[in-house]
Amino acid sequence: MKMPKAVTILGRKFKVVVVSPEKMKAMTGLDLSGAMNFTKRLILIEDSHSKEDMIVTLHHEVAHVVQFITGLAQVTDPNMAEIWCESMANGFLDLHKAIR
Repeated sequence: MKMPKAVTILGRKFKVVVVSPEKMKAMTGLDLSGAMNFTKRLILIEDSHSKEDMIVTLHHEVAHVVQFITGLAQVTDPNMAEIWCESMANGFLDLHKAIR
């Protein structure tokens, strides 16, 4: 699967940018595999991982976008939100493998 330049999630378009670990840290202040900025409509994916891991990270960040749009992010414990996003991301990867 090719990394898209943008994704539309529940009617909102987000730019997808693949960045180096150094750029990710400079932009977020943290060592992350991915990040989402809802205000800027931006999803960052760190490039030092395998293609499959980058796709899982994209799915994870899309799950965060869904949480923000639906209001779940505002009422969910941050640790539970991360577990939910990671579960959804891996579930979607399983689905992609099944339909290839």
